[in-house]
Amino acid sequence: SSLVSPASSLKVLPADGTLMGQADLKCGPGRRLLVSRARGKDIAVYALALCTAALGTALFVTAFFPPKGGVEVWEGADDALPPAPARGGNERIIFMLVDAMRADFIYQKDSRFRFVNKKIRDGGALAFVTKAHPPTVTLPRLKAMIGGSIPGFLDVVSNLNSPELEEDNVITRAVAAGKKVTMFGDETWLRLFPNSFLRSDGTTAFFVLDTEIVDANVTRHVMPELEEQDWDMMILHYLGLDHAGHLGGVHTGLMARKQREMD
Repeated sequence: SSLVSPASSLKVLPADGTLMGQADLKCGPGRRLLVSRARGKDIAVYALALCTAALGTALFVTAFFPPKGGVEVWEGADDALPPAPARGGNERIIFMLVDAMRADFIYQKDSRFRFVNKKIRDGGALAFVTKAHPPTVTLPRLKAMIGGSIPGFLDVVSNLNSPELEEDNVITRAVAAGKKVTMFGDETWLRLFPNSFLRSDGTTAFFVLDTEIVDANVTRHVMPELEEQDWDMMILHYLGLDHAGHLGGVHTGLMARKQREMD
């Protein structure tokens, strides 16, 4: 039988079934060959594991963070449309966005949006429900609404410091057509369109304890702006309802007051 060194910590089972230690590893080319093959097999296993991890990471990144290009602009789109019928008066658009506005706030039996529901029943408003693709934070949702593109998960990173929007969108189109746009509300709009608004007043979305001033700073502009005749589109982006939901959920007195205010 083979001799085993008492101080040896490495035990290898050679082809003849006997134990061998460090002293035996130095003896005989056959045994050195067995150790070399074992080490080569370990390296191959490690290399396979690294390749599998790299492939899995690549598939994950490709699926959840796909490269997104801007929506292609069809230069001849406006020429292909029939001319709009002539209308009298000064036609303007008000885009009022209530952050975290859920459909059931409108459709539930004890809805606090009585004015909105009356308009729907009387045919003065058209109600429909949209399904939001994740991620459901401010920047991706705004880009989806005004640009028509499905946002990517990488937009979550940009939500804290939104870059200027370069994709095709209705705001850029309106400004390029000579329309005057004003904006009051979430300051994300100011980062997306730093040079597009005739007048603006941004509010921060990250001070969630504020449910009153953040909306009052929007509403105070409404009546004065309606008296002005120099704008074509006004954006109102309210954050208080979202803040109320973060603070106490939907079944609170604060949420009830915010819903009635938004109505």
